Amino acid sequence: MNKKQKQQAKEIFEANPNIAKLYINPKGEFFTNKNYGENSLGLKEELKVVTRDLVSEPVEEALSVEELIEQIQGEKSVSVLEQQLIDEQAGANRTDVLDAVIARLETLKSSENGKS
Repeated sequence: MNKKQKQQAKEIFEANPNIAKLYINPKGEFFTNKNYGENSLGLKEELKVVTRDLVSEPVEEALSVEELIEQIQGEKSVSVLEQQLIDEQAGANRTDVLDAVIARLETLKSSENGKS
């Protein structure tokens, strides 16, 4: 479950104090009734059960663009940056952040090539 889905589940639980469990399908749709959730599934798909305990911890505050870029500029792992690029493209898709990740990847890759 990603952060957005976790936040959605938390909001559903807060609005419905009598609900103990939620069910989420692979499309990210929430259900309070397991049967309804199962009816939304395709072949070989399964529901995930979400409990209050799972979402009760505080949701981490997102970094500002400036803080994120600063973090990117200090990152030394190509694989971490590649995953960050994928996550950013799938999420907020902010040009400044994408440019920073790409620039840092190019720097790291060119320094790796220079070592060979």
